[in-house]
Amino acid sequence: MPKLEVESLRVTLGQNDILKGVSASFEEGEIVVLLGQSGCGKTTLLRSIAGLERPVSGRIAIDGKAVFDSANGVDVPTEARNLGLVFQSYALWPHKTVFENVAYGLKLRRTSPDEIRMKVTKVLAGIGLEGKGDRYPHQLSGGQQQRVALARSMVYSPPVILLDEPLSNLDAKLREEARIWIRSLIKSLGLSAIFVTHDQVEAMAIADRVVLMDSGVIAQTGSPEELYGSPTSLFAAEFMGANNQHRATVESQRDGNAVLAVGSHRLEGKARGATRGGEQGTAVIRVESVRLAGHEGPNTLRAELETAVYLGGKWELIFRVGETRIRAFSPMRVNAGHHLLHVPCEAVWFFPDRPAMAPSQNRLPLQHTTEPHVTTT
Repeated sequence: MPKLEVESLRVTLGQNDILKGVSASFEEGEIVVLLGQSGCGKTTLLRSIAGLERPVSGRIAIDGKAVFDSANGVDVPTEARNLGLVFQSYALWPHKTVFENVAYGLKLRRTSPDEIRMKVTKVLAGIGLEGKGDRYPHQLSGGQQQRVALARSMVYSPPVILLDEPLSNLDAKLREEARIWIRSLIKSLGLSAIFVTHDQVEAMAIADRVVLMDSGVIAQTGSPEELYGSPTSLFAAEFMGANNQHRATVESQRDGNAVLAVGSHRLEGKARGATRGGEQGTAVIRVESVRLAGHEGPNTLRAELETAVYLGGKWELIFRVGETRIRAFSPMRVNAGHHLLHVPCEAVWFFPDRPAMAPSQNRLPLQHTTEPHVTTT
């Protein structure tokens, strides 16, 4: 039985549909990341699960027991759902010590003082804050405050922990460190977690499964590798990595492969969805897939280096190919002048202009680039 089930959940704000009948199934022990741009519905879904948002219709069940069911009039209040919540702002009591903040949920549950002391001491040791129980939040760094908020949410062993962009207040370096230990801690304790973020790198680093949302529906779900390497839509391809994008026309296609006219050039690629000769769309090429070539061959392009930027450990290169530009990476400096670029067939994805069918809202079983997204034309 799934740890958490969401069925046909619909949430509206005035005349606007925020969630449009979302269904998903979350398994025990999994870390699931709800990913998407601002306004896609990911935080609304999390808040609905927590009981902080009241859906118009649908059903939410934890361990097989409904906590919200519009058809049967069930709406269990937030405090009775027994979920762990970690907010973006941490929401620590400033006048309470670290120990008192972590113990707060246990006191509400009328846990004995001896058990509170034992559980709080154990969880503080687990997050690296042993011996700091008598400090106040203002005496801690941002990363330490985040750990206290996490400890408070897990000390009473909730069935599911809900985390709403908990790393967004940390600086870049601390975020990189935090996403490693936060995944390790959750997995080591065998907890189930739902994590909201708009950062695809953070999502891929933390998740067992990613649920990519767009405009109140689920656009695609799968492992980080599946979403990054096999996007099913142009939206997913754009969101999950740094790309070169070019207008293209299908000249011919067979068995999922397509010969594409990209400006005055020809590239063989993979058709994402059924295509036909003469169809127009967008060719997407992952930036890291473009390589310098030593000789001409299939899927090679003559290009002139326009700009090179050192990123530390690698160079970002901007080439001009006819009237278009192509981004690439290189581990070493590249001299100015003309070069040959090679793009593997499997790294060229064609998405037709025809509107895609609405993403399936069937129940979803659960099981890095660091560069910003840049579109080139």
